[in-house]
Amino acid sequence: MNRLSRLAVSVLAVALSGCATLGTLQTAETNGAGQFQGAIEPAFLGFAGDAGGGGFGYFNVSGRYGVNDRVDIGGRFGTSGIELTTKFMLTDPSKPDGTIVSIAPSGGGFFLALGGSGAGVFNFQVPLIVGIPVGEHQFVVAPKLHAIVAGGGGGGETGAVFIGSIGSSVGFSAKVAPSVRLMPEFAFVVPVIGGAGASGEGSQIVSGFANGMLYQVSFGILFGGRKTAELDQRSWE
Repeated sequence: MNRLSRLAVSVLAVALSGCATLGTLQTAETNGAGQFQGAIEPAFLGFAGDAGGGGFGYFNVSGRYGVNDRVDIGGRFGTSGIELTTKFMLTDPSKPDGTIVSIAPSGGGFFLALGGSGAGVFNFQVPLIVGIPVGEHQFVVAPKLHAIVAGGGGGGETGAVFIGSIGSSVGFSAKVAPSVRLMPEFAFVVPVIGGAGASGEGSQIVSGFANGMLYQVSFGILFGGRKTAELDQRSWE
C-alpha cells in the first residue's frame, strides 16, 4: 500500500476521533411550522476492516425547527463538532398516518490549528428517510450517500483526502410519553471511492480502503416535534 493509499485509510481512523456523523436519529416527518424537536444523542462510532478495528463513545445534542410544514432546519453540536441539518418532507404533511418520506441533507465537522500546522475533517450526508408507522411508533430506514473530506498541513507538507461512501441507518422510534420518543439506531457506510493527494506526490484515485466500513450505534432521546404537547396529550387520552 503506497503513501496515498495509506493516507486514505488513515482518514477512516481519523473519523473516529469524533468528526464523522453517520446516524439519522430522527423520525421521517418534519416538525411543522413553528414547532421544535430536540434530541440527546449518545453513540458509539467504530471502524472495522482488514486493517483492524476500533472505536469509542461520544455525545451530541441536536435541535430542528419547522420553517414551514415541509421544511426543517437545525443543527448538531458535540463530539462530532458542529453540523448543519435540514429536512424536506416529500410526502403530504397533511396525511401523517401512512408511510412518510423525507430527504435530509446535513454537513459539518471541525478544524484545528496549532502553531504552523492545521487540520480539518468534514462530513456530509444525504439520507432518504422512510418512516413506517407501527401504531404510535415508527420504524425508520434511511439509505444514504456519505462523504468525508479531510486536509491538513504543516512543516511545508500538505495532504488532502476525499472518501465517498454508501450506506444506511435503521432505527425504531418508540413513543413513551406525550412528545417524548426513544430511538435506538444502527448506521453504517461502506467507502466505495475516493481521492488522495499529498505535496510532492500529486494525487490519485483510491478505492478498497482495506475492505473497511464505518458504523454507529446510537440511542436518541427525542422531545417535541410535529404536534404540540396539548394536541399530543389528546391523542393519548
